Amino acid sequence: MLAPLPVAPVNEADVVLLPQGLQALKKVAKEIGVDLRGAYLNLDGGFDSARNRKMIFNAGMIPNITENGFPVVMEKFLALRDEGPRLAERP
Repeated sequence: MLAPLPVAPVNEADVVLLPQGLQALKKVAKEIGVDLRGAYLNLDGGFDSARNRKMIFNAGMIPNITENGFPVVMEKFLALRDEGPRLAERP
């Protein structure tokens, strides 16, 4: 799927663009009638943080982000899914 991509100056980290980019993706998906629930969002290790994983999970998607240079194991996604309601309540 193609979606608008937010841009920033060269000296700004890509990670700050994730919230805006995720919102743009969700908007385009809604407009064309695509359900993103259960879809994988693939990102490199530079996006690996609890905040980013939570944001993607709360969007109904599965974060597939390289962790410390190694792919994240599927069991972590399943554990995150089971803890989802509790994560959403955390500040």
